[in-house]
Amino acid sequence: MNQKKIHAQILEHAKTLVTLHDKVAETHKNKNANPTAWQTACDNLLSQYNRLAFPGGLQEGLSALKIHEPSAIMLAIEFLKADPYYHRSGYNKQKIAHLLKTAPLTKEQIKDLQEFLLKSIKSKQFFCLEYARLARQIQDAQFKAQIEAIIKQSSNNCDIENAQKMLLTMNS
Repeated sequence: MNQKKIHAQILEHAKTLVTLHDKVAETHKNKNANPTAWQTACDNLLSQYNRLAFPGGLQEGLSALKIHEPSAIMLAIEFLKADPYYHRSGYNKQKIAHLLKTAPLTKEQIKDLQEFLLKSIKSKQFFCLEYARLARQIQDAQFKAQIEAIIKQSSNNCDIENAQKMLLTMNS
């Protein structure tokens, strides 16, 4: 499967997970009046979560990433680049970033991750320490200079703060 198809699949699955989670929240409002609807919604979310949360299954993907399977590394990078949003997606991204720190990466994969991390500095309202730790593992002079440029050129305090935290972590 090519990168565009993987990216599209990740986002489509995230959309489905959001819909399933919304159904749980919606039926929870009437849980006492209709406990069966709520339980069914919960069961639907739980039964599909692993399959939809990561290409090939979340648990399977994390297990493969732990042993540095090349296909799992590629999928993990595509997952981070797609930046899906669904219930617990932030925790999953942190786990993936943590596991990528020790993975053997190609130069192209390092470049992809550096681009992702630079984008995440500018687009995230929160600071993810695992992203900064990953940045420390894949840093080079050009990447560091790009982060420093964000600090100098940005007028967004959140961007500046995130970039400063990433640099601080990279230098520790």
